[in-house]
Amino acid sequence: TVENAGLEARGESACVSIAYGAEVNTSEEYLRVDSGSFYSELGDTIRVTGGRMNVQSGTFIKDASLAGGIAQSGAGNSAIYVSGGILTVNGTSASPVLFRLNGSGIYGINVEEPSGNVTSAVVSNADFLFMGASGEAGSYNCGIRAAGGSVNTEKVKFTYSGDGSNNYGIY
Repeated sequence: TVENAGLEARGESACVSIAYGAEVNTSEEYLRVDSGSFYSELGDTIRVTGGRMNVQSGTFIKDASLAGGIAQSGAGNSAIYVSGGILTVNGTSASPVLFRLNGSGIYGINVEEPSGNVTSAVVSNADFLFMGASGEAGSYNCGIRAAGGSVNTEKVKFTYSGDGSNNYGIY
């Protein structure tokens, strides 16, 4: 369980990275984020492979603008990356889970389904804000990206600050 954290990863690194083995019981063993702030520039802020992650509240900030402004789109540039696992983001109406995406080429949530592994995400009560290096929206960003698997959303808001291009709420 991560509670009231204030984690930062500068440069290309992760705040939390967990790779569960095939024998893990995801109903009993999982990463749980109850609150806190998570900041990273390049690299996934939180990376979970083959397991389960539950987010109840928190603020996730990806700031590629300080590292040159343009990240390489894809795995390695997400606030939350899940592969072959289960993600549940369940904020509240009064306190949604917040994603701040600064720069270009980054994802709020990236869900990938490797061959033979089931991946799913349920995202409720979450807000995504896209901002560029100089206050514009940046380009080639996704709030939620799914490459296989299933994604369900409810009460999710995407806000773009400025005139960026090729930005997607869900892709």
